[in-house]
Amino acid sequence: TKVISMQKLDGVDFEAEIKKVDFARGGGTSFIEVMDRAEEVDPSIIVVLTDLYGPFREKQPKCPVIWASAEDKPPEPPYGKLLSLTA
Repeated sequence: TKVISMQKLDGVDFEAEIKKVDFARGGGTSFIEVMDRAEEVDPSIIVVLTDLYGPFREKQPKCPVIWASAEDKPPEPPYGKLLSLTA
């Protein structure tokens, strides 16, 4: 329901950086605040690891968005590219 943490990856060692990220689970998701907060740091791309269940804001961010989901049949996002994490 709210952004728990943000981590800007500098690209030096993605594996080490991603291990430091605090991934919250449960409680619902609002992609409205997620996109608002992400744009505050002027990203070159936004990658969201999600099940895609939650409200979206209408305005698409200025940068590309990748929605990465491990769901078998996730909802279709209103913008960006959907990346399946199912094997």
